[in-house]
Parts: sequence; structure tokens; C-alpha cells
Amino acid sequence: MSTQEAKHAEVKDNDVPRIKAIRGLATLITYQLIERAASINKDPTFYIMKYYITQTIVEVVDGRLTGREVVLTRADAKVDKDGARLQNVKMFMHKLKALGIPNLHVNKYEKKRYNKLIREQNKYRKTTSLTVADIAKMTKEAEEELTQSGGE
Repeated sequence: MSTQEAKHAEVKDNDVPRIKAIRGLATLITYQLIERAASINKDPTFYIMKYYITQTIVEVVDGRLTGREVVLTRADAKVDKDGARLQNVKMFMHKLKALGIPNLHVNKYEKKRYNKLIREQNKYRKTTSLTVADIAKMTKEAEEELTQSGGE
């Protein structure tokens, strides 16, 4: 057997643990480089899927049944680079369920739907500014409570 044939036999042998380890490491490095390049270049061909958790809230308001969906987690990974991956999001959802939070769902990130939910959710967060009339009304109510309870 010539030295060239020996080299080919050595490379083709998949049972050697050292060769398996080197191939596995090369594959891992390749995937990490592709992910990094995809995130830097915003290349949609190597786009990593993102997921987020929502909660469905069903209420009876003024005798009518209403429902809304509230986003509980971000769909991006600003803090943790693997934070929006399916496995991690599912694990977090199970933790939230264990805390007793009902009606949770894992959703795949679609920009249009996610942004629509966030806009809708922000409508419920808007606060009204306190006016002088509101302060006067609260002061009057507080004085009435003090006089009723024997105000000291």
C-alpha cells in the first residue's frame, strides 16, 4: 500500500473518533459563522426563526364577550442570543404555566402580526394625564371620607 493510498484510507475512515470530533467541530464552526454572517448582513436565506409567547385574555365587558391577545415576551434576542429560539421559548412557556398563568401560546415571528399585536397592546397602556379637576374631585372625596370616619 502506497503512502497516498494510506492517507485516503485514513481520511475516509469514519470510525476514528478523532476524525469524527474534527468533523463535528468544523460543522459547528461553520454553522456559527453562517449565523453570525446572517445576523450581520440581514440575509433572509440564513434567517434564524424567532418565536414569542402570547396570552389570550377573554373577558365579559358590558355584557359582551371580548378577547384580546397580549405579547408577553420579545421576538428578538437583544439580551440572550438564543432567547427567541423555539426550544428556549417553549421552556419559558412551561415555567410561566407552572406559575399559574393560563392561556399561553408560542407563536412564530411574523413581522406584520407581531407589530399589530404590539400596537394594539400599547392602546391599553396609555395613561390619561391628571387634571386640576381630577385633583379637586379626589380631594373632595378624601374630605368626605374623613368626616364620615370621624376625621382626625
